[in-house]
Amino acid sequence: MRYRIFLYGTTAERNIGLYESNLAVSQNEEQHWRSEAKQFREFDTGQVCRSLEAALTDPVTGMCKCTVRVQYPPRGYPQIGYLYLATSYEKAAEVLPTAYAIAAEQDLVLYDAERERSFYRELVDLQFLTDKLRRQALLRIIRQEMQPIWRIRSLESVCTPWQRLTSYAVTLRRDRQVSFAERNRQFYACLQKSLDPGENLLCEDQCYSVVGEGYCIRFVLEGYKKHADRFGYVEGETACVAPLHRMGTDKACAWAEGCTEAERSDIQKRMQFLEMKDKYPNPGQRFVESVKITKWQRKQVFGIRYSGSGYYGSEITFYAVADSLSDNRAELSVLKIEEESASYILPFVAKVYPELYDGYYGSNQITARQMEQIIQWLKAAKEVVLHDTYSPELTSFLKSFNLYVLLDDADPREWDFHNPKERVEFLFAHRYEVAGLYDTFIRWAEAQLNTHCYDSELKFNIQGP
Repeated sequence: MRYRIFLYGTTAERNIGLYESNLAVSQNEEQHWRSEAKQFREFDTGQVCRSLEAALTDPVTGMCKCTVRVQYPPRGYPQIGYLYLATSYEKAAEVLPTAYAIAAEQDLVLYDAERERSFYRELVDLQFLTDKLRRQALLRIIRQEMQPIWRIRSLESVCTPWQRLTSYAVTLRRDRQVSFAERNRQFYACLQKSLDPGENLLCEDQCYSVVGEGYCIRFVLEGYKKHADRFGYVEGETACVAPLHRMGTDKACAWAEGCTEAERSDIQKRMQFLEMKDKYPNPGQRFVESVKITKWQRKQVFGIRYSGSGYYGSEITFYAVADSLSDNRAELSVLKIEEESASYILPFVAKVYPELYDGYYGSNQITARQMEQIIQWLKAAKEVVLHDTYSPELTSFLKSFNLYVLLDDADPREWDFHNPKERVEFLFAHRYEVAGLYDTFIRWAEAQLNTHCYDSELKFNIQGP
């Protein structure tokens, strides 16, 4: 029996979406080449053949442990060669590791047709290495040429099959001999002259982006020190300086160092949310806004987190769901509300989705239209809570509210929550906190609807603790 292996070059960045390519080389039928031919990449088939034969030839017998042959697509398609290796099942254990090593060295796909598995950049990821080395090189050059520097902070580091993105904040010290405007021009020139072949310097979103094949390294330039009040960027071909009008990025990073592990994780997760990137395309501003959200959360009487996917405990979670959104879950936010705090919202959810409490501890999916209706209910509830707290129409919902969440040990009055009148009075005393909770939910939900408005299959999942 033959053991079949194929080696081919591809323009794909990852071992994802190679199913049709694998069928094209293994079956060599036109129906598969029709859509995949453009993805194939040329390589030196002769040199790789010789490397395989040299490595797999028995020095005693002079016999190669496999047959290596160059094959080509059907006529009418670019004649880009790929390799077909045939060996026996007995010798496959000797051939496969060598073929894999050579494929990794040459940045080729190895498709094991017997197991229907492909291997590509699992061991050696050249783009990952290039990205890492370029980051180190650019940071070294910046430190050498842009002194005096206060500090360089890492804002985000994303490495997924879809993107490799790193952002830094470069905060300068004051140089009394050189203006910030001039140093901004120097920074622009420094990056320009440091580009490698194939790299481009983009000046978008009021920051600098060094873009190479499969990676992007972004820089925000601010001054001075931990009390930064200005930043530099380039618009068109003009170097610009503008007032910061926000906390300096270095100060925000220093504050984040004192956060809990969960808080730091959420700060980083928010850097990737689609709605955050849409609203704050500049990574420095987005980081500062993410820190401000954590500061805000600490002050809330309600347990609420603007977070991402992953572990949750006694919280009710809300997040967007759609087939088109599943590629990169990190870009989707999750609103996590402690169960007791969620008691102020769930009765209005149940008005639109009565099945909520039937599957309370499981997963519940509602449509985008239903979410719009929930938003309308909460907007109306907010107005009643603020301006007509004693209204009878609020009474039925009030029974579901966990008022103990709002109870302050310093409150001099002893409340009797079994007394309907006192329940209403207590809610009136805390009406602004409740309205704030509704505002938070409404802003999050509307942001999801706006961000994913193009998706006709959009739904929302509500999951209990």
